[in-house]
Amino acid sequence: HSSPNGCEDVISIINAIQTKNSLKDLDIKGFEVKSKVKGSKDDVKVQVVFSYNPKNNEELVDSFANYVNTIEGGVHVSAARYGITSCLSKLANEALSDTEKKKFEITNDDCKVGLVMAVNLACRKPGFASQTKEKCGNDELFKPIRSIVYNSVYKHFKDNPKELQKLVVYLKKVAKS
Repeated sequence: HSSPNGCEDVISIINAIQTKNSLKDLDIKGFEVKSKVKGSKDDVKVQVVFSYNPKNNEELVDSFANYVNTIEGGVHVSAARYGITSCLSKLANEALSDTEKKKFEITNDDCKVGLVMAVNLACRKPGFASQTKEKCGNDELFKPIRSIVYNSVYKHFKDNPKELQKLVVYLKKVAKS
C-alpha cells in the first residue's frame, strides 16, 4: 500500500496514534538522498523522515528496504538514527550558552527521546538477514547512510535556524530531566 507523501504519511500516522496533540511546534523533516557505496558502483538511495513527539519518551521507528517492511530494523535504521542524533547533539550543544554548557550536555541518547522516524532504503544489496526480510544486514551501508543523513540534517538546520531553536528547547528539557 502506498501513500501520496510516502514516509511523511507514515510519521503522521504514527504520531496520530501516539497523541492527538502531536507536534504543534516541531514539523516533520524529510529528505531523500543518494550516495555511492565505497568501493562499489552501486547507488544507495535513502528516504528519511523524522520528527519528535514530546508526549512520548520512546523512540518510534518504521523501516523499509526496497519497499519491504523491515520490522526488525537493521543497518539502515542504525545508520540513519546515528546520523540524526549525532548531528542534532552537536548542533544543540553548540547552541547552549556558556552557563548551560557547564551544567549539562545534550547527548545522542537525549536526541533519541521522542524521536519518530521512518527510513526507506533503496539499493541493490540490502543484505536481508533472513528469507523473511525482517532485517537489513549489509554493514557496508552503515557509513554512506550515516554520512548522507548527517549532512542532510546539518544542512537543513543550518538553513532553518528557527526550527533548530525549537528543537534545542525540547532537547534541553530532555537533557535536564
